[in-house]
Amino acid sequence: MSKSAIWCPSPIIPICIICEGYEEYDYLVKLAAIGAWRSDIYDVQLINAKSSGNLSVRYQDRYMSNAYYMIFIFCDTDLAPYSDFLKLKEKINKFHGSKNIADEVVIFGNPCTMQIMLLHFADVMLTSKNKSKNAGIIKMLTGIENYDGHDNQREVFMKQLTKDNLANMVERVETLPKDAEQKGSSNFSVLLLYLNSESTKWINKIKAKM
Repeated sequence: MSKSAIWCPSPIIPICIICEGYEEYDYLVKLAAIGAWRSDIYDVQLINAKSSGNLSVRYQDRYMSNAYYMIFIFCDTDLAPYSDFLKLKEKINKFHGSKNIADEVVIFGNPCTMQIMLLHFADVMLTSKNKSKNAGIIKMLTGIENYDGHDNQREVFMKQLTKDNLANMVERVETLPKDAEQKGSSNFSVLLLYLNSESTKWINKIKAKM
């Protein structure tokens, strides 16, 4: 596939998002189902890396496959001093031989993806990715007892995400700071902006930095 020929939205443009784990993967599957992006323009294909340690390897493998016009990573930031997250970004930058390209392709939630997920229900700012510490607010907003990310709990959570509360999340996530080292931050709104854009010029802009 020629990665330069990206102007025509037909055929549909394949985009890959590599998810850190099951929570990220299930969440994006649900977002696709409720129309969070333009499926008439972008074919968003999801990969579950199953751990943060696999993200850079999966990214490099998918990039070398030459099967996608753009590849993103969707992950937590981990905890301060964000050593794992910063190492991930360093690996992506080194792979491309570019100083800051990871800032374009690594989509994060600080402290975790749950920060974004709960925005469907209320304005929330989490201070920890620890599931036991977040269990109280998750129960209050979703009714799920002692949330720890098990399969059945994720299933119950995802069933509560709808087109109606999708609009709430989109509005709220746009207001979050985008500094990855700031609690309660995320650049998820940037990904949604790209995937809802009728123009594909954003792809060229990112690739020009690689």
